[in-house]
Amino acid sequence: MANLGGALSDVVPGFTDEITMLATPPESFKVVRWRPSAAATELVFSLDRIAEYGCSPEGLDASGSWFARTRCDGTLMVHAIADAAGKPTKSESVGLNVGSVAWHETVPGSLAWISCARSESSPSTLYSLDVSDRTAEPVPLRTFDQPCVDGVWLESWTNDGALVGSLHEERSEQILIGPDGATVPFHAASQPLVAGAEHEYRLAVPGLGSEEPVGDVAWTPDGTLVAAIVDEFWDTDAPRLCVMDVETGQQIAEVSEHGSDISAMAWSRDSRFLLYELWNSDSERGGLVVYDTATNTTTRVPLAEIVDEIRTSEAS
Repeated sequence: MANLGGALSDVVPGFTDEITMLATPPESFKVVRWRPSAAATELVFSLDRIAEYGCSPEGLDASGSWFARTRCDGTLMVHAIADAAGKPTKSESVGLNVGSVAWHETVPGSLAWISCARSESSPSTLYSLDVSDRTAEPVPLRTFDQPCVDGVWLESWTNDGALVGSLHEERSEQILIGPDGATVPFHAASQPLVAGAEHEYRLAVPGLGSEEPVGDVAWTPDGTLVAAIVDEFWDTDAPRLCVMDVETGQQIAEVSEHGSDISAMAWSRDSRFLLYELWNSDSERGGLVVYDTATNTTTRVPLAEIVDEIRTSEAS
């Protein structure tokens, strides 16, 4: 997917993380790793999408060690990603009749999903599972009166809990479910939530108003900086990537490239580097950009395929 001709850590001085990226071209799912000592990416997992027609990717866990997908029959599959190419990968079925899925944003191997009842009008159940523990079983957290079909869905899973959306008389609502299955008041969340124009809740981003159409947010591990993608899906302008100081709300960087979308982003473990991909759909070309907050410089590496997710971890 990428080749620098020299070690990644040499081209980007100070960068020491291992990068894991998920690409989902029409014919396959691909997971590639890039070790800081290597000049090129390495394909460590691939799955034929044609043979698995109708399955949906559910993405990588926080560490990039597991990949989840939902088959067309609703079976939730988890694949353990090998450390190197050529090694066999382990896979298992962890859930049935699954309607929606979310990996925990920060806890490796923690997966949550909502299972639908056999009857489309029956209640749905929220489950969680630590896939890194081979002895663990799925834990039911909460049952909802609404059915899965256009009724209830899992949006995200953070330290505050699972954010669940539901429909009531054609009106969308959200609730935050804690680890014990109880409802958590939004004002009690560790990171402040704000209501958007459609009464949906999202993390409050310092420096951005509640009316800003925030598509994605990434916080540094030390909590000092936050990156946000601001994008009006109906707007023809390119999306903006803004980096703000959490304490002051001051913007320290902004990226916008005509004709390019920002498809994925992640912070390094030391909170110094922001990684993101710029992809031009017209030219079908993209690049992995590494922004160094310490030197206010960027390094761009051409990528052969669009990347859906980026994860950083300690180099193995």
